[in-house]
Amino acid sequence: MAPQTLFRFFARFHLWKPAVLLERAEKCLLAHDYDGAESLLNQAIQRAPEWAEAGFLMARLAKQREDKTEEEGWLMHALACDSRHIGAEKALLAIRAWQYQPVMQGWKLFHAGRFESAAQLFEAALLLIPERVPAVFRGEIHEALGWCAWELSSFAAGSYEKGAEHFRHALGEAPEKASAHKGLGMCLFRMQEHAAAEASLMEALRINPKLYDARAFRGWVACSQAQWESAHEHFEASRKINMLSGDACWGLAWACANLGRIKDSFAAYREAFELEPDHATRSQTLRWFLADPLWNEMLLPFAMSLLKANQAKAALEVLDASFGKVPRVQWAGGRAFAFLQDGRPREVESALSRLESSELDLLLQTGHTPRQLKALAAQAQGHYEAAFGHMELAMKHSAHDGLRLDMGRLWAETGSEDKAFELYTALLSSADHSNTAQTELAGLAQAGQKGVLDALENHLLGGLAHDLASEHCGGSEHTFDCQHESAQAVWVRAIQAQSLGDLETTLELIQSQIKGNLTPSPWFLLGAQVAEKLGDLRLSHKWKTAASSYLPS
Repeated sequence: MAPQTLFRFFARFHLWKPAVLLERAEKCLLAHDYDGAESLLNQAIQRAPEWAEAGFLMARLAKQREDKTEEEGWLMHALACDSRHIGAEKALLAIRAWQYQPVMQGWKLFHAGRFESAAQLFEAALLLIPERVPAVFRGEIHEALGWCAWELSSFAAGSYEKGAEHFRHALGEAPEKASAHKGLGMCLFRMQEHAAAEASLMEALRINPKLYDARAFRGWVACSQAQWESAHEHFEASRKINMLSGDACWGLAWACANLGRIKDSFAAYREAFELEPDHATRSQTLRWFLADPLWNEMLLPFAMSLLKANQAKAALEVLDASFGKVPRVQWAGGRAFAFLQDGRPREVESALSRLESSELDLLLQTGHTPRQLKALAAQAQGHYEAAFGHMELAMKHSAHDGLRLDMGRLWAETGSEDKAFELYTALLSSADHSNTAQTELAGLAQAGQKGVLDALENHLLGGLAHDLASEHCGGSEHTFDCQHESAQAVWVRAIQAQSLGDLETTLELIQSQIKGNLTPSPWFLLGAQVAEKLGDLRLSHKWKTAASSYLPS
C-alpha cells in the first residue's frame, strides 16, 4: 500500500498522533493562533515527514502570514509527497498565476499594440524580482522588453540598441532561447552590424530551424551585401516554412528583380501586396517598380490585383504613375473603381471625364463599365435619380450579369424589392454571379420578400437533377459539382434559418462553409449581413473585406 494511502487510513483514527496534531493545528489556524499551529505542525511533520497533508497545512499557515515564498515552498513539498494532492495543486496554480500576472498583463498590452504601456509593465515586473516575480522569469521579461523596443523603433531613437541590450540579457538567463537570438539578430541588422546579425540569426536557426522570420532576415542581410542568389535562397526557404510570410515575399521580389527575373519579381510583388500591404519597404519598392520600363506591360494587372486585395490607395499610386503606359479606358476605369473602393465616390466623375461617350460602355478589367461606375458613385452619394439614369443607359448598351446584379441592388436599396427579386432570380443560373444572387435573395427574405425560398429551392432541385443525370456525380470530373451541391444544400438551410430570424443557426452554418467552400465570397457576404444584425461589427467588417477580394480577375 502506498504511503499516502496508509496516512489517509490512519488519519481516520484519532489514536494516530500525527492526525491528532493536525486536527489541533487546524483549530489553531481557525482561531488565528499561528504560533500554536506552527508548533503542532512541526511536531506532526517530525513524526510523519512524508505526509502531504501536514505540508499542505503549513502552506495554509504561510498564506495567512502573507508569505508567498514560504507558501510556495510548502506546496511544492506537499506535491513532492503526493503528486495527486488536488488542494496543493490548485493553491500552487493560484500562486503561479499571481506571480505571473504582471508579465501576463504586459503581454496582453503588447498583443493589443500598446507597446509603450507594455514596456512600462515589463519594467515594473523586473523590479518585483524576487519578492513577487520569481527570478526564473527575468529572461522572459528582458526578451519581452526587447520586442517592445523593436516595435517602438519607428517612434523612438535608440530603440534597436535598447532592444539588443535586452535580448542579450535574456540570452544571459537562457542561452538556448531561439527567439531571443532571432530578436538580437534583427536589431543588429537594423544597427548595420551585419556580420553579428548573421551570426545571431544562424544560432536561432540552429536551435529552431522552423523560424521562418529568422530565415527571411538572413535574406535581408544578404540583400544588404548585394548577395542576391543567397538572398533568394533564404527567402525561398522562409516561404517553404510559411507560405503566408509577407516579409519573405517582399524579399523574394527584391532578389528576383536584382537577378533580372522580371516576371518572377512581378508575381512576388503582387502576392506581397496581398499578404502585407504595409511592409516597411513598400514605398521604396513601388517607386523602383514603377520606374522600370520592363514592367510597363504588367502595371495594369498589378493595379487590378491590388484592387482585388482591397488596396485602393496602392492601386491609385500604381495607376497615377502609369499614365500613358496602359490603355486609356482601362486606366481611367481602374482609377474610378479605386476611388469608389476607397470611399471617395465624388472623384469617380472626374476620373472618367476624359472618356468619350462611346467608351463609357466598354467592359473594364474590374468587371464593370465606366457608365456602371458612374451609377455606383451616384448611388453611394444617395443621388438615386442619377444612379438610375446611368444604370438604365448602361443596361441598354451592355446588359451583362454584373450590371444586372448592381441594378438589383439599386432597386432593393430604393424600396423596389419586387423588381430586385426578379433580377436576382434570373441571375441564379449565372455562371459567375449565382452565389452572390443567392446572398442578395437571402437579404430580401429577411426583409419579408415572398417567394424567395421557393425560388432558391427550385434552383437547388434543378442542380440536383443535373447531377443525377451525370451518373450521380460518379466520375472524377463531377467531384466539384458534388461539393458545390453539398454547399448549396447548406446554403438553403442558412437562408431558411435567416428568414425565420434564427441568426445564431445561420451564423453556425456560414462558419461551417467558409473554410471548405471553393467559392467563399457569397458566404462572406451573407455572414457580414448576419454578423451586423447580431451586433458583431468587427466580424461583419472582417467578412465584408474578405468578400471584396473576390472581384472578377
